[in-house]
Amino acid sequence: MFQNLLGIIYSPPIQAYTCIIITLLVVIIILLLCTFQFISLCMIGFIYLTHSSIIVKKAFDFCYYVVRLFFNKTITNIEKNIKLSFIYHGDLVPGLYVWHPHGLFACTPYIHTALGMGENSPKMKLATLRFLLKMPIISEISKEIGVIDSDYNILKEELVKKNSVSLIVGGIEEIFYTESYKIKLNIKNRTGYLKLSLETKMPLIPVITYGENELYENIGEYTNSSWNKYIKNTLGIIIPFFKLKSLEPWSELKDKPFRPVHSYAGPPVFPEEDDTIDTLREKYLSALQDLFDKTHPEEYTMEFV
Repeated sequence: MFQNLLGIIYSPPIQAYTCIIITLLVVIIILLLCTFQFISLCMIGFIYLTHSSIIVKKAFDFCYYVVRLFFNKTITNIEKNIKLSFIYHGDLVPGLYVWHPHGLFACTPYIHTALGMGENSPKMKLATLRFLLKMPIISEISKEIGVIDSDYNILKEELVKKNSVSLIVGGIEEIFYTESYKIKLNIKNRTGYLKLSLETKMPLIPVITYGENELYENIGEYTNSSWNKYIKNTLGIIIPFFKLKSLEPWSELKDKPFRPVHSYAGPPVFPEEDDTIDTLREKYLSALQDLFDKTHPEEYTMEFV
């Protein structure tokens, strides 16, 4: 049973939820201690424990070492099967890697670029919501694996240094469009990635994943509910809902890989001197459509919104 749970823990949303629970427990403990008038000591301890990447890293390294000591074969099998499950096709050239689609949790770009656990993974910085990087513990873990703020200036700074960066350009809005075998991309009105390319002269590399939308079965009536859309409009976040049976393939990773998730990178789209936002968008969308036409399985469709 515990060995099955080890596989589930590798599931990106479970990793995030686990970190959130740990953070809440730390906050609760600190609040309880504060009731005994150790306010100054507690606040210092809280800041030190939750914002020291060294301590957080050491703690997780220790937990990983202990678990690996007793379940080394299981973990080795899990990591091997993750590599067999997530496959990247394409060369690694410097540029802004634009991943499609977002899916419920953007698992594939996370596994390939942040963790580097897939087959032929292009390890690099991965942009994510600022909200997640403001949470204690999660922020420290994110820094360790190369997850960065999706702020425009931060991304530009990386690209100016000729460092490759991964971006899920459709953003969390694409969560509302998550449907099996239908790639619906929120891209027509996106301009940030185009400006980054024009200002840094770094090429755009389109990446399409077949299998991202199918990793977790979306419970559309909850994910696309009016109250969830209200949360998105007020707080800038979306709560994805998926069926628990979607975790079954992760629980079986110790024995076998699940249906392969293939990601294909297209040729780089270079910005020319006379390019504008509109002309570069046209070139990128054309390259993205061409990549889809050459790589998509029969059951898939794609549209831009």
